[in-house]
Amino acid sequence: ILLLQIPAIQNVVKNKAVSFIEGKIHTPVSIDKLEIGLPKKIVLSGFYFQDQDNDTLIYGKRLALDISLFKLINGDTEINSIELDETQAYIKRDKDSVFNFDYIIEAFATTPTDTTSTSTISLGDIDLNKIKFKFEDAITKTDLNLQLEHFDTYVETFDLENMNYSVPNINIDGLTVRVDQAALENNSIAIPSEEKNSEPAPPFNINLENIDLSNIDIKFNSLQSKMNAEIALNKLSLDFEDFNFADQNVVINSLDVNDLNGDVLLLKNETSKVAKQDSTSAAAPILWKLKIAETNLNSVNFRFKDENAKPVPDGIDYMDLDLTNMNLEAKDLVYTADTISGSISSFNMKDKSGLAIKSLHTDFLYGSKSSYLKDLYLETPKSLIREKIILGYPSIESMQENPGSIEINANFVESKIAFQEILILAPDLKNTNPFKSNPNAVLYVDGKISGKLDDLKVEQFSASGIGNTRVSATGTIKGLPDVENARFHLNISEFTSTAQDIKQFVPEGTIPNNITLPERINLKGSFAGSMQNFNADLNLKSSSGDASFNGNLDMRTKGNEIYDGNLKLSNFDVGRVILFGIVP
Repeated sequence: ILLLQIPAIQNVVKNKAVSFIEGKIHTPVSIDKLEIGLPKKIVLSGFYFQDQDNDTLIYGKRLALDISLFKLINGDTEINSIELDETQAYIKRDKDSVFNFDYIIEAFATTPTDTTSTSTISLGDIDLNKIKFKFEDAITKTDLNLQLEHFDTYVETFDLENMNYSVPNINIDGLTVRVDQAALENNSIAIPSEEKNSEPAPPFNINLENIDLSNIDIKFNSLQSKMNAEIALNKLSLDFEDFNFADQNVVINSLDVNDLNGDVLLLKNETSKVAKQDSTSAAAPILWKLKIAETNLNSVNFRFKDENAKPVPDGIDYMDLDLTNMNLEAKDLVYTADTISGSISSFNMKDKSGLAIKSLHTDFLYGSKSSYLKDLYLETPKSLIREKIILGYPSIESMQENPGSIEINANFVESKIAFQEILILAPDLKNTNPFKSNPNAVLYVDGKISGKLDDLKVEQFSASGIGNTRVSATGTIKGLPDVENARFHLNISEFTSTAQDIKQFVPEGTIPNNITLPERINLKGSFAGSMQNFNADLNLKSSSGDASFNGNLDMRTKGNEIYDGNLKLSNFDVGRVILFGIVP
């Protein structure tokens, strides 16, 4: 032991070791310097291994191991620390699934004599600097190039037998990865089948606490999967409270991302075929539960394009997104199989379609029986929506099957909605009035409604901004979403409009050509009934004179309409106007 501390003796041991290894594997091996500090320390400097094709297999400037040599004799591997500096490795796998290092494993392979004995492996600190790794796979036609500036971690638990690991801290600074995959000839990769009688593997479990990533640059190009993807990350920090892989539960104290650029391109696939799946067994559903106490995203940009999707000529194209300048501050984000919730204090983004969010803060929930946006403030370049929207429903499916059962509690305070931005989200409305005639209008809304959709209470509602029309009303509406048969009980405190606006609101052909509406209209009163059969008590002031009507109109039978009421006219131009289809 004392002699092994002398450099000259270490040099002799190093030469003996090199000769022994070369004699076993029959390829060149060199080690510039060997340091042995018993009972634990081993340092290799300037080590080099060559494969059987006379190419470099691995080269490194320095490898330092803090390893218990005495435990290694008993078959147990205890590594307190690993340090690896300026190392390059080149791995290849040929079409026969033979790796260029397999011959080394075979040279040192021994026949086990005691199958009942067990061995353990423990790891401690790992510190890697300036690492290069290249992998060429002839089977998957994949080339992998990796460059790592720095990586350090501490492995607290490393239990291979029970698949249990604990890695409290992971730090990576400077990682560049390039993956290129060509198309396979038979468009498939052979996957070895599992043995029917093999025992199921124990559940995988890993404990994580802190992850810090900096200066990450990853590019993946695959003709086989028809996808190109890139990610460039300046900094990411994760602080875990709990990471339970077996229970699919993740609790994160904080997530911070700075300067992230992502790009995903799905290449056009003319010959894509859906692979047949084995229907005899179904995979267990993935029911991950994720909670993030604090989330901060700064300067995030993301592009996504699917070349197989038909381009959308107008509005937002969800298959061709270009999201820029995304920033998010949020708390208590929760994701489960049936719930998404959280509190957003700040969010903004832009898309190339013109959709932009200048500011958003809200408490939100999307759940199996309720959804809401509370304390809502959503500002875009031309719109502003604020206050709250609360929905309740028996189930998600019932919203489509029975929309009338949806409970609504909505309050819009001094809000405005730009038609231009609605048309970005729903471009098909561009040929429908009032959007067709007022594409640049801004609708101002102030209102409060509550109740089920088929039994709504309008506590307050006022709207303006479409042409010269203003409306203010209270009341109840029963029977929605069936507008034709719905019954309204409305108190109209103001309805101001023009003939031009009304013609734009109603479907084409609703107003006969022989009816001339007043140029200006101001209407007040009450309305009770359906669109085809109602009682009305209305007072009209118009550019063609004043009028009042109190009575009933029944237009359910075409050609046999019934009018019953009192109509009063004052300075009214009856020669030009026919009001409500009544001939005075």
